[in-house]
Amino acid sequence: MQHDIIDNRERKLAGSVKPLLSESERAKFAVGYFFISGFKLIAPELENLAELRLLVGSVSDHETVEQLAETHTAAQLLDRVRKREFANRAERAQAVAKVGEIVRGRIVCLSQTDEDERLIALLLQLIEEGRFKVRVYTKSRLHAKAYIFDYPPGRYDRGRAIVGSSNLSLTGLTDNTELNVEVRGNGNHEQLTQWFNALWDEAEDFDALLMRELQASWALNLPTPFELYAKILWHLVCDRLERPLQQMPSDFPPLADFQWAAVQSALRILRRHNGVILGDVVGFGKTLMGTALLKWFHARERWRALIVAPKPLKKMWLKFNNDFGLRAQVLSLGGTPQARFRLGPPGGLRAGHRAPGRIAPFPPPRYRAIRPAPAVPPCARPARDRPDRHPAEPAGARRVQPDSPVPSR
Repeated sequence: MQHDIIDNRERKLAGSVKPLLSESERAKFAVGYFFISGFKLIAPELENLAELRLLVGSVSDHETVEQLAETHTAAQLLDRVRKREFANRAERAQAVAKVGEIVRGRIVCLSQTDEDERLIALLLQLIEEGRFKVRVYTKSRLHAKAYIFDYPPGRYDRGRAIVGSSNLSLTGLTDNTELNVEVRGNGNHEQLTQWFNALWDEAEDFDALLMRELQASWALNLPTPFELYAKILWHLVCDRLERPLQQMPSDFPPLADFQWAAVQSALRILRRHNGVILGDVVGFGKTLMGTALLKWFHARERWRALIVAPKPLKKMWLKFNNDFGLRAQVLSLGGTPQARFRLGPPGGLRAGHRAPGRIAPFPPPRYRAIRPAPAVPPCARPARDRPDRHPAEPAGARRVQPDSPVPSR
């Protein structure tokens, strides 16, 4: 059944506002708060408007009347309302300045994407062209939400309106469970226009302050070298900051907090780049951290490891392998050419590897030993007859040019 109810469940407010803006010549919005995010969904439609008037409230937070009533007596509430209604010029300017601080904070908290940058540039352009006008209502708390659309002259309908609970925000236009109604008829449109104009005349100008905040924002200014440096640092460590450290299992090697943090960082790098180098100064526990790294992959991924160590350290790694149940194969550097390995998974740290526990051989080229060049048999030709012989070269040896293949035995 056709109806005019908009609750963001069956019908989204953004889906109703956008076509009405496309048909309109002018628009007038009255909302409780100023949200930059609300303009993202309607930015294309704003470019074609001759004028948009935005009336916002001066409350600096989301404090509702019910919350106020729980902490204030009736006399205190009445005194607060009277103070706002009869505020002097300085008090009204202070209220407008608070709204400016809120807008500044919301601009800073934007995602700093190309879309947000274009939106801020568009709002500034509309203000400079006189097509976007903003005022702050300071006489009382503006709790009403009304979206009034004026059609171009020549149409029978002067316009339409949407009245309800939704603020001009991303959640108010799409996600929150709201209750709005589309208002039709020239009489209703005229009455809502008179209501809006009355409040507009009592409100304080906000265009200049909003323009300054937009001009000073990140979107319209080149970043400083320090800001670039901080941004790079953020991208390098954001995964550590946004993801808390997991609790270290009890059967892992005893690690300090900074060592356990390094192990988890190594895990992330290893999964992302298919390899990792764990390095630190002497005495900071690289052996324990490496053991914990191998223990993690054995316990969580059921992978076997190959440990190749200098011969003096082989005993130590055999002990760690046994103490912490790594089930790794430990070899010395001198023993790798003669060893035959059966390890897994064959594809390294990649998604889609073989089932856990399966052991498969690595491809031979990965661990092909570098053999010494075979001995060169003495040349039958006397060395004295070779003019190219090096003085230090023993008589009877045959030189092999760099581009010549090594002769086989």
